[in-house]
Amino acid sequence: MTNTKQVFCCGSVAYDLVIVSKTTGREFNIKACPGGSVFNTAAALARYGVNVSLIANLAEDFLGDEFVGILLEEGISPRFVSRDSRIKTGLAIARINKKGESSYVFYRSSGPETAIPYNTSLLSSFKKGDVFHTGSAFTYADHSHESVLKIMRSASDRGVFVTYDPNWREGRVKNKSVAKARIKKFLDLANLIRLNETDAMEITGQKTLTSALKKLPERAILTMGKKGSFYWNGKKSAKCPAPQVKVVDTIGAGDAFTAGIIYRYCIMGEDGFWRNMRKNLEFASHTAALVCSEHGAIAGLKRSLIAEPDKAMPPMKK
Repeated sequence: MTNTKQVFCCGSVAYDLVIVSKTTGREFNIKACPGGSVFNTAAALARYGVNVSLIANLAEDFLGDEFVGILLEEGISPRFVSRDSRIKTGLAIARINKKGESSYVFYRSSGPETAIPYNTSLLSSFKKGDVFHTGSAFTYADHSHESVLKIMRSASDRGVFVTYDPNWREGRVKNKSVAKARIKKFLDLANLIRLNETDAMEITGQKTLTSALKKLPERAILTMGKKGSFYWNGKKSAKCPAPQVKVVDTIGAGDAFTAGIIYRYCIMGEDGFWRNMRKNLEFASHTAALVCSEHGAIAGLKRSLIAEPDKAMPPMKK
C-alpha cells in the first residue's frame, strides 16, 4: 500500500548513555545512542519509509549539531527544528538490570527557553489525514507543556490524527496533581493514546489496572511487556500476545510500539486502521520486539530487516 501521509513527532530529544558493562575498578563502559521518546518513534517510522518531521527545540552545542546530522541520516526532516543557545542537549543515563529493564538518571534544561516556538509555517503544513504525535515528560513539564498543547490543538483543528504517549516518569514530577491535570488535557484531545499499565495506574491514581481503565478515554492501547497488549474501547478488545524475543534491553520499546501503530494508520487509512486493531497490535508488538533485541532504542530496527516488515517479525508467544 502507498503511504502519502506526513507524520509530525513533537517533543524533546536527548542522548541515551547506556551502561553496558562495569570494569573491575570504578569505571563504566557506556554506549551513547540518540534518543528521546519522540525521536525514537520518528526514527522507527523513517526506517519504515514514512515521511516524518521532528518538531523540537535543540541546543546550539556540538551535541545538538550532531543530532541534526543524525536526523538527516535517518531521513527525518529537521525543517521544524529550532535551535537555542540557552539550552543544553539532554542526557539520559540508563542502567539495565538482568531482565533488560532500564532505569534512568536525567540531565536536561528546564527553564522557559525549553518551550517550542510557535511556527506558522508548521501550522500551514498540517493536512487532514496526517498524523501528529507527542509524549513524554516534556508534555507535562512546567515550561514546555503549553507550547506542545498549543501545537497539538492546531493539528487537531486541521483534521490531523493525533496520538499521545504520556510516558509517566514519577521521579521527575515535582507536583503530581498539576502534572496529571496537564496530561488530562492531552488525553482528552488525542484520537488515540498509547500507555503501559504502570502509566495507567499512576496517572489515574488507581491501584489496579481494571479500575484505572474506567478512568481512561475509550480509545487507548495498553502495553504490558511480556503479557502483551490490548485495545481499550470500554472493554478489553483485540488482545495480542507478546512476541518471543531474547531481551537485551527495553529502551525505546514503547516508542517503537507507537511507531508500529502509526505506521499501520499511515498504510491502512483511518477506516482500515480501526477495522484491523488486532493486526495493528501484532505489527506494533513485533516492531517493539526488534528494538528489544539490541542495545538502544533503534539499533534493532535494521533497514535490511524492515524493508519487508512481515518477514522480519519474530514469532508470537502462544
